[in-house]
Amino acid sequence: MFAVRRFVCAAVFAAALAAGCGADEPAAKAPPVPVSDLQLTPVSLDQFEAAVAAETKKGNAVLVDVWFLGCGPCKKKFPHVVELHRTHGPKGLAVMSYSIMADDLKEKDKVLAFLSKVGAGFPHYVAASDAESEKVTGKYKLDATPATLLFDRAGKRIEVPDDAYWGAQTQRSIGNFPIGTDRMPVPLVRALGLVKQSPARV
Repeated sequence: MFAVRRFVCAAVFAAALAAGCGADEPAAKAPPVPVSDLQLTPVSLDQFEAAVAAETKKGNAVLVDVWFLGCGPCKKKFPHVVELHRTHGPKGLAVMSYSIMADDLKEKDKVLAFLSKVGAGFPHYVAASDAESEKVTGKYKLDATPATLLFDRAGKRIEVPDDAYWGAQTQRSIGNFPIGTDRMPVPLVRALGLVKQSPARV
């Protein structure tokens, strides 16, 4: 049902905070989280969206890491998601994971063991059934894993086109601030270019 694609760093958060990951592993590895502190909660589409809404109502932006246990690139990406939680959680980024595979419930012990090992101390959800998974993936147009869903503090999803040269912050601005037809004078544009160029020459 899903094509596994190569892991690509996601620009995230600010209310838009933006963050990325360039290395194979985060600079600081997160300590393990006791399995007893973790839960894998089966959810319907409505319950999933309620979990997201609960965080945005607190004034948090929300990043959802979409994955499943059998996805190698997903597991490779997870330490970076954990790093985002550790570094940006205190700044208002709520991180959660969502497994698209209801079968992960049958492998719950293995799933929790993996999450424990990578230090993923944030909420984890799994599709309650294949039908509920299809509802979520269909609504959010998820055709591959790993994938990232990003919601701003107003609960609005920030979608960045695959072919875009910009990230989440710019996409949020495009969606919320009308772009006028007025153009800056060419001499002013050239002057701003010179200002930007001068530090590079120093």
